[in-house]
Amino acid sequence: MSSQLRHVGIVVQNIEEWIGFLVNNLGFECWIDQIESGSFVSNLIGIPETTVRTVKLKDRTSGVIELLHFISPSSNPEISHQMTPNSLGITHIALQVDFLDRTLESLSKNGYFPINPAAISQNGKAKVCYLRGPERVLFELVELIV
Repeated sequence: MSSQLRHVGIVVQNIEEWIGFLVNNLGFECWIDQIESGSFVSNLIGIPETTVRTVKLKDRTSGVIELLHFISPSSNPEISHQMTPNSLGITHIALQVDFLDRTLESLSKNGYFPINPAAISQNGKAKVCYLRGPERVLFELVELIV
């Protein structure tokens, strides 16, 4: 048996901020933007009477991030967005970028700053930094050094 990653889904509160972050700063393209409701989606996720806006964004290699904004019932506000790199579960999203310095410059104009300055990896093959994106989700940005 084999499998292939289809997409990564992220439940968000401020979907417009997320779209701007991914499209304007990181080069994603908005592929699908729709409202889903009815028995299929409600049965699929096990929450009755669900209405959710789903936005699928593609990178240049067809990697997909799916943003989900629950209209009803609304997202659970008790879930903490204070993940740290050593938290259990999914902790961050790693994205490869062409020019890390330019990407960070663009992000800083929009209020997103690295946790620490970018650094060269121990093997010397990548320039890397962490930053908090929308809703304080951690992103790892990586530029490969050729």
